[in-house]
Amino acid sequence: MSVSNLDLKKFNVSSRIPLGMMLPASQYKLPNLRGPVLEQMVSFNPKRYVRESRAVFNAFPAIGPEMPMVHFVLHLGDARLSWLADPTEPGVWDAMAQWNKNGVVSIALSREETHMFTIPLRHKLGEAPLDALRRLNNKPASHIFATQAIEMFELDVIDANEDPKAPPSTYRHSCLLHTAKVAWVLNRRGYVTVQPRATSDTDGFYAEVPPATSHSPKTAECDTAH
Repeated sequence: MSVSNLDLKKFNVSSRIPLGMMLPASQYKLPNLRGPVLEQMVSFNPKRYVRESRAVFNAFPAIGPEMPMVHFVLHLGDARLSWLADPTEPGVWDAMAQWNKNGVVSIALSREETHMFTIPLRHKLGEAPLDALRRLNNKPASHIFATQAIEMFELDVIDANEDPKAPPSTYRHSCLLHTAKVAWVLNRRGYVTVQPRATSDTDGFYAEVPPATSHSPKTAECDTAH
């Protein structure tokens, strides 16, 4: 199925958007941790993958109805994890430059505990065909990215960008990389962000529409996201 040809209004939507983070290594207070860290909550125990040697991280362009996007994908054993990122965010390109310089990507996978993974790069990130998206860096189009990304998660069509050559996976999880601009659009569409807390039953980091407003989200009407 081609995402670019989807009529997004014809689908029944979900009210929950899984979110991921990209944080500086200093937030984790671990020695020898370098560069930005990609994190997401998962439904399985990540400890089982700590010694997994089959690990491949890649970044490639993802097709969208209005504009292309950056798709970070980690294959870790039989798990496939991905982060959909905004190509207009300078931090996304800065992160790839730092990962290239370090030769590794730092990943944090969390459930009841957070486990860190250092994934060696097999090739540099941000080169062809992804480098064609560099023209979008720092452009005033974050609201377009965030709106279409949210709709793709609502419709559960994010895996329409799946690589047909990718190995089979038992566990799969995709998330939207959370930034201030994404948060702004989520709020405009009536979403609230739910943070994981050790003292509650919350088992994920996501945005959801409260039941009373699940059928009438606000529309993101702006020229530029702030």
